[in-house]
Amino acid sequence: MPPPNARTRERAKLTARHVEAARKLVASGRLEGRAHERADEQERGLVLRVGKQGGPGTSRRRPGRSASEGMDLPVAAAREAAQRSRIDLRQGRVPSKTNLRV
Repeated sequence: MPPPNARTRERAKLTARHVEAARKLVASGRLEGRAHERADEQERGLVLRVGKQGGPGTSRRRPGRSASEGMDLPVAAAREAAQRSRIDLRQGRVPSKTNLRV
């Protein structure tokens, strides 16, 4: 059992099954620790973060990060949004929230 403020992290090729399991985990209230993250092996920087308050997918890019609106974005669309955010950063722009609208 992780400490109360711990955040666990795994790497996997994210699928719709991961998203559905995250929904069930949040609904059951059985999440241990602060949050659980699954980093996508296919799209670097794409993370499915599940916390006690819900589980938005997150695209981590430096200098910032963008969060999707809940878990309603399909995995393929989340990957596409993460790719567009990476392009924005490469071109010196702050990733746009419009990247999350697919």
